[in-house]
Amino acid sequence: MEQVNLSRSNLTTRTPPVLVPPFQAKFKTKIDMGFVKRLLGQQKSGGLSRSTQNRLDQMYEAVYPLLRPRVVGEVFPIAVLEKNRIALPSGLSFKSCKMARVMAAAEYLVCFVATVGKEIDEQIDQLMGQGKVANAYICDALGSGAAESVAERFQNGFDRNFLPETSLQASNIRFSPGYCDWPVTEQHKLFSLVDAGAIGVELSPNSLMAPRKSISAVFGLYPKKNGPAPKKHNPCLSCCKKDCIARRSPAETIN
Repeated sequence: MEQVNLSRSNLTTRTPPVLVPPFQAKFKTKIDMGFVKRLLGQQKSGGLSRSTQNRLDQMYEAVYPLLRPRVVGEVFPIAVLEKNRIALPSGLSFKSCKMARVMAAAEYLVCFVATVGKEIDEQIDQLMGQGKVANAYICDALGSGAAESVAERFQNGFDRNFLPETSLQASNIRFSPGYCDWPVTEQHKLFSLVDAGAIGVELSPNSLMAPRKSISAVFGLYPKKNGPAPKKHNPCLSCCKKDCIARRSPAETIN
């Protein structure tokens, strides 16, 4: 257990009760095609080339039956909230200034892992082994779009599926290890909280997930009277990485 130093001038300490038990869910297969096309180079002002679009249509039919969207996770009370970290009642803490700012009014932290299964990885590897690099690249993009879709649907439906009779609501902003200022090495802390093995996801020593088309993330639960994190706390609004495929909003600080 890591040692934590608490400064009373900068922290908020809370111990709300346990909200819901650990959960597992299966989802219908859907692919975020807008996300896929961005990965394939589509710009806002135009579409894909005809050859790329034709290849995408062909690979979609091959990839769709391979996808197995599933999510596993758990909800934890937020015990300590400082300007640069969030701590749970166990003492485990996540270090990120941007995440702590967004979670300022949150009472709980939803930790989850989503995947679309290993079959898509096997298909990508098979195509690469056959020298069909273009098909493998598009297959990879479709897998990423499917993983993004299941994570989005899980988060967007959390209120309806898990919080129908509470005074809480889920944030529309989520964080994953390796994004913003949250170190990817903290992936191991997140996996210590979630039974990712129950849906077939493992973590390597260098913090990479297998199957590759998996997403790990957290988001906050807020009192409805306070609402989710206000727009000004969206980290994308102050981030200058213009080409980030995970960008949710254009940066207001960029001319």
